[in-house]
Amino acid sequence: MKKTNFFRHFVETLSARSLLGMLLLAPMGASAQVTIGSGDLPQATLDIIRHNPSETGKAFRLDDGNQAPGKILTCGENGVGTWQYAALPRIVGTGVGTLTLPFADMGLASYSIYTPTGASIVLPPGEWEVRVTTLLYVSITSGIPLTANNTAWVRTSFADTNTPVTGMASLSPDMVGNKFVSASTNGVYPYFSVLSGTIIVTNTSGADKTYYQVAGGITTHENLTEANGVIQIRTEAAESSIIATLIQQ
Repeated sequence: MKKTNFFRHFVETLSARSLLGMLLLAPMGASAQVTIGSGDLPQATLDIIRHNPSETGKAFRLDDGNQAPGKILTCGENGVGTWQYAALPRIVGTGVGTLTLPFADMGLASYSIYTPTGASIVLPPGEWEVRVTTLLYVSITSGIPLTANNTAWVRTSFADTNTPVTGMASLSPDMVGNKFVSASTNGVYPYFSVLSGTIIVTNTSGADKTYYQVAGGITTHENLTEANGVIQIRTEAAESSIIATLIQQ
Protein backbone atom coordinates (compact mmCIF):
# COMPACT_ATOMS: atom_id res chain seq x y z
CA MET A 1 0.00 0.00 0.00
CA LYS A 2 2.83 2.33 0.85
CA LYS A 3 4.46 1.55 -2.46
CA THR A 4 1.20 2.37 -4.30
CA ASN A 5 0.88 5.70 -2.49
CA PHE A 6 4.49 6.56 -3.26
CA PHE A 7 3.98 5.77 -6.96
CA ARG A 8 0.81 7.85 -7.14
CA HIS A 9 2.55 10.79 -5.46
CA PHE A 10 5.41 10.47 -7.95
CA VAL A 11 3.06 10.44 -10.96
CA GLU A 12 0.96 13.35 -9.65
CA THR A 13 4.13 15.40 -9.26
CA LEU A 14 5.30 14.38 -12.72
CA SER A 15 1.91 15.19 -14.30
CA ALA A 16 2.22 18.83 -13.39
CA ARG A 17 5.24 19.15 -15.65
CA SER A 18 5.02 16.70 -18.53
CA LEU A 19 2.82 14.90 -21.01
CA LEU A 20 4.25 11.60 -19.75
CA GLY A 21 2.93 12.29 -16.28
CA MET A 22 -0.52 13.03 -17.67
CA LEU A 23 -0.56 9.75 -19.59
CA LEU A 24 0.54 7.77 -16.52
CA LEU A 25 -2.00 9.42 -14.28
CA ALA A 26 -5.01 9.32 -16.64
CA PRO A 27 -5.95 5.66 -15.89
CA MET A 28 -6.14 6.49 -12.20
CA GLY A 29 -9.03 8.88 -12.83
CA ALA A 30 -7.21 11.98 -11.62
CA SER A 31 -7.17 15.38 -13.31
CA ALA A 32 -3.89 16.23 -15.07
CA GLN A 33 -2.39 19.49 -16.28
CA VAL A 34 0.40 19.87 -18.82
CA THR A 35 2.85 22.64 -19.71
CA ILE A 36 4.41 22.56 -23.18
CA GLY A 37 7.44 24.73 -23.92
CA SER A 38 8.41 25.46 -20.33
CA GLY A 39 9.24 23.77 -17.04
CA ASP A 40 6.89 26.07 -15.14
CA LEU A 41 3.78 24.73 -13.48
CA PRO A 42 0.76 24.86 -15.85
CA GLN A 43 -1.81 27.59 -15.46
CA ALA A 44 -4.46 25.63 -17.37
CA THR A 45 -5.22 22.03 -18.37
CA LEU A 46 -3.01 22.60 -21.43
CA ASP A 47 -0.54 25.48 -21.10
CA ILE A 48 1.51 26.21 -24.25
CA ILE A 49 4.43 28.62 -23.92
CA ARG A 50 6.65 29.67 -26.81
CA HIS A 51 10.36 28.90 -26.39
CA ASN A 52 11.70 32.16 -27.77
CA PRO A 53 9.92 35.39 -26.72
CA SER A 54 10.78 36.87 -30.13
CA GLU A 55 8.85 34.13 -31.96
CA THR A 56 5.45 35.75 -31.58
CA GLY A 57 2.61 33.56 -32.86
CA LYS A 58 4.70 30.37 -32.97
CA ALA A 59 3.54 28.77 -29.74
CA PHE A 60 0.75 26.83 -31.45
CA ARG A 61 0.21 25.28 -34.90
CA LEU A 62 -2.80 23.38 -36.28
CA ASP A 63 -2.46 21.97 -39.81
CA ASP A 64 -5.88 20.49 -40.57
CA GLY A 65 -6.01 21.44 -44.26
CA ASN A 66 -8.25 24.47 -43.71
CA GLN A 67 -5.54 26.92 -42.66
CA ALA A 68 -5.20 30.12 -44.71
CA PRO A 69 -4.26 33.77 -44.11
CA GLY A 70 -7.01 35.68 -42.32
CA LYS A 71 -8.76 32.63 -40.84
CA ILE A 72 -9.46 32.19 -37.13
CA LEU A 73 -9.69 29.06 -34.98
CA THR A 74 -13.30 28.17 -34.29
CA CYS A 75 -15.34 25.08 -33.42
CA GLY A 76 -18.75 23.51 -33.68
CA GLU A 77 -21.10 22.19 -31.01
CA ASN A 78 -18.89 19.13 -30.45
CA GLY A 79 -15.90 21.33 -29.56
CA VAL A 80 -13.73 20.18 -32.48
CA GLY A 81 -11.62 23.11 -33.67
CA THR A 82 -10.81 24.13 -37.24
CA TRP A 83 -9.70 27.19 -39.21
CA GLN A 84 -12.48 29.31 -40.75
CA TYR A 85 -12.98 32.85 -42.00
CA ALA A 86 -14.71 35.01 -39.41
CA ALA A 87 -18.42 35.43 -40.12
CA LEU A 88 -19.25 38.97 -38.95
CA PRO A 89 -22.87 39.52 -37.93
CA ARG A 90 -24.80 41.61 -40.46
CA ILE A 91 -28.15 43.36 -40.04
CA VAL A 92 -30.33 44.86 -42.78
CA GLY A 93 -32.57 47.82 -41.99
CA THR A 94 -35.97 48.63 -43.43
CA GLY A 95 -37.16 51.52 -45.59
CA VAL A 96 -40.74 52.48 -46.41
CA GLY A 97 -42.28 55.38 -48.27
CA THR A 98 -40.97 58.68 -49.58
CA LEU A 99 -40.07 61.78 -47.58
CA THR A 100 -40.63 65.08 -49.39
CA LEU A 101 -38.67 68.14 -48.26
CA PRO A 102 -38.70 71.73 -49.54
CA PHE A 103 -35.62 73.49 -50.89
CA ALA A 104 -35.13 75.12 -47.50
CA ASP A 105 -31.74 76.81 -47.46
CA MET A 106 -29.68 78.08 -44.51
CA GLY A 107 -31.37 80.96 -42.77
CA LEU A 108 -34.81 79.39 -42.98
CA ALA A 109 -36.36 77.85 -39.88
CA SER A 110 -36.76 74.46 -41.54
CA TYR A 111 -33.02 74.20 -42.35
CA SER A 112 -32.08 72.77 -38.94
CA ILE A 113 -35.01 70.33 -38.77
CA TYR A 114 -34.21 66.66 -39.44
CA THR A 115 -37.26 64.61 -40.40
CA PRO A 116 -37.56 60.78 -40.30
CA THR A 117 -37.27 59.31 -43.79
CA GLY A 118 -39.19 56.11 -43.04
CA ALA A 119 -36.03 54.00 -42.85
CA SER A 120 -34.61 52.49 -39.66
CA ILE A 121 -32.37 49.75 -38.35
CA VAL A 122 -32.36 47.81 -35.07
CA LEU A 123 -28.87 47.19 -33.65
CA PRO A 124 -27.90 44.98 -30.68
CA PRO A 125 -25.21 46.21 -28.26
CA GLY A 126 -21.80 46.69 -29.86
CA GLU A 127 -19.94 48.87 -32.34
CA TRP A 128 -21.40 48.77 -35.86
CA GLU A 129 -20.35 50.01 -39.30
CA VAL A 130 -23.60 51.22 -40.85
CA ARG A 131 -23.55 51.64 -44.65
CA VAL A 132 -26.26 53.95 -45.95
CA THR A 133 -27.46 54.23 -49.56
CA THR A 134 -30.50 56.35 -50.38
CA LEU A 135 -32.12 57.44 -53.65
CA LEU A 136 -32.82 61.19 -54.05
CA TYR A 137 -35.14 62.79 -56.58
CA VAL A 138 -35.82 66.42 -57.42
CA SER A 139 -39.44 67.11 -58.27
CA ILE A 140 -39.88 70.37 -60.20
CA THR A 141 -43.07 72.25 -59.36
CA SER A 142 -42.51 75.67 -60.88
CA GLY A 143 -42.20 74.55 -64.49
CA ILE A 144 -39.08 76.62 -65.03
CA PRO A 145 -36.05 74.90 -66.58
CA LEU A 146 -33.21 74.18 -64.20
CA THR A 147 -29.52 73.77 -64.99
CA ALA A 148 -26.62 71.82 -63.50
CA ASN A 149 -25.82 74.91 -61.43
CA ASN A 150 -29.13 74.60 -59.60
CA THR A 151 -28.01 72.21 -56.85
CA ALA A 152 -29.17 71.17 -53.41
CA TRP A 153 -27.00 69.47 -50.80
CA VAL A 154 -29.00 66.95 -48.72
CA ARG A 155 -27.86 65.59 -45.34
CA THR A 156 -29.02 62.34 -43.73
CA SER A 157 -28.21 60.99 -40.28
CA PHE A 158 -29.68 58.93 -37.43
CA ALA A 159 -31.85 59.89 -34.47
CA ASP A 160 -33.12 57.95 -31.48
CA THR A 161 -36.73 58.98 -32.08
CA ASN A 162 -39.14 58.58 -34.99
CA THR A 163 -40.18 62.24 -34.81
CA PRO A 164 -38.57 65.38 -36.28
CA VAL A 165 -35.61 66.71 -34.30
CA THR A 166 -33.93 70.11 -34.41
CA GLY A 167 -30.19 70.72 -34.72
CA MET A 168 -27.14 68.44 -34.77
CA ALA A 169 -27.19 68.14 -30.99
CA SER A 170 -30.52 66.31 -31.20
CA LEU A 171 -29.14 63.54 -33.41
CA SER A 172 -28.23 60.17 -31.88
CA PRO A 173 -25.24 60.50 -29.53
CA ASP A 174 -24.26 56.90 -30.37
CA MET A 175 -22.63 57.96 -33.65
CA VAL A 176 -18.82 57.98 -33.61
CA GLY A 177 -16.94 60.44 -35.81
CA ASN A 178 -18.92 61.73 -38.78
CA LYS A 179 -22.65 62.17 -38.29
CA PHE A 180 -23.86 62.60 -41.87
CA VAL A 181 -24.16 60.74 -45.15
CA SER A 182 -24.84 63.45 -47.74
CA ALA A 183 -25.11 64.04 -51.46
CA SER A 184 -25.91 66.73 -54.02
CA THR A 185 -28.79 66.83 -56.47
CA ASN A 186 -28.96 69.14 -59.49
CA GLY A 187 -31.40 70.49 -61.99
CA VAL A 188 -30.41 68.22 -64.89
CA TYR A 189 -33.12 65.74 -65.96
CA PRO A 190 -33.92 63.05 -64.78
CA TYR A 191 -33.02 64.70 -61.46
CA PHE A 192 -31.97 61.42 -59.76
CA SER A 193 -28.93 61.02 -57.49
CA VAL A 194 -27.78 58.59 -54.81
CA LEU A 195 -26.18 59.38 -51.48
CA SER A 196 -23.89 56.70 -50.07
CA GLY A 197 -21.58 56.51 -47.07
CA THR A 198 -20.78 54.97 -43.70
CA ILE A 199 -21.53 55.96 -40.12
CA ILE A 200 -20.08 54.20 -37.07
CA VAL A 201 -22.68 53.56 -34.35
CA THR A 202 -21.88 52.26 -30.86
CA ASN A 203 -24.85 50.92 -28.94
CA THR A 204 -23.93 50.85 -25.24
CA SER A 205 -27.51 50.61 -23.96
CA GLY A 206 -27.24 46.90 -23.16
CA ALA A 207 -30.28 46.09 -25.30
CA ASP A 208 -31.43 46.20 -28.92
CA LYS A 209 -31.98 49.79 -30.05
CA THR A 210 -33.74 51.30 -33.07
CA TYR A 211 -31.98 54.03 -35.05
CA TYR A 212 -34.15 56.15 -37.35
CA GLN A 213 -32.75 57.69 -40.51
CA VAL A 214 -33.51 61.41 -40.72
CA ALA A 215 -32.93 63.97 -43.48
CA GLY A 216 -32.61 67.73 -43.56
CA GLY A 217 -30.01 70.49 -43.39
CA ILE A 218 -30.48 71.23 -47.09
CA THR A 219 -28.15 73.78 -48.67
CA THR A 220 -29.16 75.18 -52.08
CA HIS A 221 -27.27 77.12 -54.74
CA GLU A 222 -28.08 79.33 -57.74
CA ASN A 223 -31.35 80.67 -56.27
CA LEU A 224 -32.96 77.26 -55.94
CA THR A 225 -35.95 77.95 -53.68
CA GLU A 226 -39.12 76.33 -52.42
CA ALA A 227 -40.90 77.89 -55.39
CA ASN A 228 -38.90 75.70 -57.79
CA GLY A 229 -39.68 72.27 -56.38
CA VAL A 230 -39.03 69.71 -53.68
CA ILE A 231 -36.58 66.93 -52.89
CA GLN A 232 -37.78 63.40 -52.34
CA ILE A 233 -35.87 60.90 -50.21
CA ARG A 234 -37.07 57.52 -51.45
CA THR A 235 -36.18 54.89 -48.86
CA GLU A 236 -38.47 52.29 -50.43
CA ALA A 237 -36.54 52.34 -53.73
CA ALA A 238 -34.46 49.35 -54.82
CA GLU A 239 -31.37 51.58 -54.74
CA SER A 240 -31.85 52.37 -51.03
CA SER A 241 -30.53 50.27 -48.15
CA ILE A 242 -29.15 50.42 -44.61
CA ILE A 243 -26.79 47.55 -43.76
CA ALA A 244 -24.79 47.22 -40.53
CA THR A 245 -21.77 45.00 -39.88
CA LEU A 246 -20.49 44.32 -36.39
CA ILE A 247 -17.03 45.75 -35.70
CA GLN A 248 -16.71 44.97 -32.01
CA GLN A 249 -19.06 43.28 -29.53
